[in-house]
Amino acid sequence: MKRIIAFAGIIILVGLYLLTFISALMSSPQANKLFWASAFSTVVVPVVMFVLLSLHKFVVKGRDELIANATKENENSDPDGTEVK
Repeated sequence: MKRIIAFAGIIILVGLYLLTFISALMSSPQANKLFWASAFSTVVVPVVMFVLLSLHKFVVKGRDELIANATKENENSDPDGTEVK
């Protein structure tokens, strides 16, 4: 999952930089706006990637703990459903 998010971030940033560069070379009236969009995205895209990776880690850890707790509960009960002490 980390590689997918990192690769998507790289693709987004490189694409935006290329678009900005090409529009600046062609003297597009949108070049200034694209430059500021690139500058903004240079900060925002890595922050969003960090948040997504943190959420993924939190969700996976919670899922693993839930599975571990369910497994422990199943090991501590008899086949008829009563708990063994």
